[in-house]
Amino acid sequence: IFYSIGQEEQKISKDPAAQASDLLKKVFAK
Repeated sequence: IFYSIGQEEQKISKDPAAQASDLLKKVFAK
């Protein structure tokens, strides 16, 4: 789980606009 989060963080650093949507999706997916 933490490994996949690390990959997402790398994507977020490249695409700040995706931070909110991706984070919310992961939070509410659980």
